[in-house]
This record gives sequence, C-alpha cells and structure tokens, in this order.
Amino acid sequence: MNLKSKRTDPSSAPKRRSTDLFGPDKSLGYLIRDVHRAFVRELVRALERHEVSGAQWAALRVLWEEEGLSQVQLAERMRTEKAALTAVLNALERKRYIVRSRDKHDRRKINLHLTRAGHRLKTVLLPISIQVHDRATSGMTAADRVNARKLLQRILANLTNVEVER
Repeated sequence: MNLKSKRTDPSSAPKRRSTDLFGPDKSLGYLIRDVHRAFVRELVRALERHEVSGAQWAALRVLWEEEGLSQVQLAERMRTEKAALTAVLNALERKRYIVRSRDKHDRRKINLHLTRAGHRLKTVLLPISIQVHDRATSGMTAADRVNARKLLQRILANLTNVEVER
C-alpha cells in the first residue's frame, strides 16, 4: 500500500486560540459584565438617597429623551422584557414621576408621560450619573473614552446585529 503524506499549507489551518485568553480574569465578556455590575452598583448606591432604583433610573433615562412611549416601546429602547417593566412603572407612577394615558390614535395603547416631578428629577439625578461616569473613567483621556465607547458599540453591534450610533 502506497501512502503519501499530505502536506497542508499551515496558513490554511484554523488558528487555535489560547484558552488562557478566555479565563474569567481575562475574558472580554467577563470584564464587560464586571464593569457593568460595578457601574450599576455605584449608581444604585448614589440613587438610594433619592429612593430611585436602578431599574427606575433606566426607565426615566429613556423617558427624559423620548416621552410618550408605550410600555412595549420603552421595553424595546431599554432592551428588556415588557413584563419586567410593569413593577418599575407602577413604582414610578406611585411616586408621581409618570402618568399613563390612552393613546389618542390607538385607544388600546397606553402611553407614558413624565410629570413635572419626573422632569425635575432629571436635574437632580443626571449629575449623580455623571459623577459615577467621571469616577469610572478617571485616569482616561478624552480620546481613551471615545475609543472605549466605539469599541463597546462595535461589540454590541456584532452581537445584536444592530448598528449603533457613531
């Protein structure tokens, strides 16, 4: 039997990645998760004295930018489930930061609107989030922050098939 050895071009072989790059202390996914958790933890601590939870903060942030959304639209903007927002919106309504009203064009839809207190809360809470952001990015240049944002937006776009703002 005549066996010839096949030689393959080494550049065509799939490249193996070292598993060292994917341990919990080196994995980009783990690092992003840890950074997110640290951001949320610090923000929630800072918001506690104003009796606003992290989830309430996230909903308010969207509504400050785009008022009159339905619960479904708000959930989409927040990348969360509609059902998960029910308790958050109930709490914001109890605190008189939002009101629900029927859509003028589609009576089946309920739109969310900020009250005066909800609008005023922005001037109190937004500086708190800026302080947390500034703490998190201390020691970074403006160019570092821009580059980090672009890289994270690219990762998000890669994983969600959604182009993100540039």
